[in-house]
Amino acid sequence: MAESLLDNSNLKVLYRKLAMALHPDWEQVLARREEKTWIMGELSLAWENRDLFTLLQLAHSYLPEADNLLSEENLAAINPALWQKKRDLEICLYRGHEGVMGGCLA
Repeated sequence: MAESLLDNSNLKVLYRKLAMALHPDWEQVLARREEKTWIMGELSLAWENRDLFTLLQLAHSYLPEADNLLSEENLAAINPALWQKKRDLEICLYRGHEGVMGGCLA
């Protein structure tokens, strides 16, 4: 299951579940609607960047059925992908086409 969690189709299902749970149009309370608008922005950005960590963090926080997503087995499978993302960001930050602190926000 852990390897399949990283599959793009499974991430899409996770994204859609989160979008349904967090969509501000479903919220009646104005303050909560504003909060959900901000969270939806975070969700959309995470989806655009295929930011697995943020998607899983949002799922863990807002989808009760997603508690098992952060199991030890899944974290062990996800850890290499997160280390690679960290490495890519470090390379982009320090060796980007614009030099140190170059404009790369992957």
